[in-house]
Amino acid sequence: MSDIFTFLNNFKTKPFFRNILIAFVFLLGLFLISFLIFLSQKPSEPGVPPPLPSLSDQGKIIATIGNEQIFESDLEAELAYYPFQPTTSQKTKELKERLLTKIIQDSELLQEADEKGLISLDETVFNSPNKNYTKRIELVKEAKVALQAYEGQISGESIAVWCYNIYVPKIGIKEALDQHMSIEEAREFSIQKAKEIAREKIEKLYQDIKIGKITIKEAGEIIKNDSSLADIDPQYKTNAYQKFESLPKDEPFYLSEEANKVLWSLEEGELSPILTLKDTSADGKVRDSIFLIIKVAKREGIF
Repeated sequence: MSDIFTFLNNFKTKPFFRNILIAFVFLLGLFLISFLIFLSQKPSEPGVPPPLPSLSDQGKIIATIGNEQIFESDLEAELAYYPFQPTTSQKTKELKERLLTKIIQDSELLQEADEKGLISLDETVFNSPNKNYTKRIELVKEAKVALQAYEGQISGESIAVWCYNIYVPKIGIKEALDQHMSIEEAREFSIQKAKEIAREKIEKLYQDIKIGKITIKEAGEIIKNDSSLADIDPQYKTNAYQKFESLPKDEPFYLSEEANKVLWSLEEGELSPILTLKDTSADGKVRDSIFLIIKVAKREGIF
């Protein structure tokens, strides 16, 4: 009993003792609150998406694409599989708009592959609010591969000599200035000179390839070893030779519709003519920029 009176007396008369006790009680309270919050949070398993919305929301139709109705549950499933979850309502809205576009594109792709007999669709993956979305995602991947094979793939090689790669070629600038040309005149002089030199080099290689004197790969090595091209295209070694494997038709070769059209017109073993491709220069003008030769090695699929 005397110990209790001593404790109470110390609490009333000794501020230091009282402050320590108050601090201890405060920290103990914080610890208990934090512990309770920790227990209330159930960590999600890695790689497992959050649950889909309630059954009353799953059946809501948000779009119709061909023979398929798109449901709210589809959108929520896409959102659940998205690697980075939005942190605000506005970001959630923007993400849902992008994901809806993806769902529409996936539906069109699945229906196209189904019409061509490349895949089979049923309610477990198509036109149902209760579809197996993991299975649908895998089927979309399968459909993409199948359509690429159906539409054809092409393999081969190409060589290129660039005469204008974004910036004005260095070649010819000193000669132009020695002739007291204006800056603009010197610029155009250099561009034209680079074009003439590049064209001459690619034409010589083209003739040697046609008569079988060199292969297209050997022509690429000749370009790589021609240091004079550095004053025309700083990236001449990288641009010299390209080998492409199983290129799908919807992937424009050299980002050029013209080159792609010529590529897909070639038979196996056939050499293209010299193509002149255009590009946008640093001044915004569209100019002749690339001399390109393509040779097809293999064609696959239905054409």
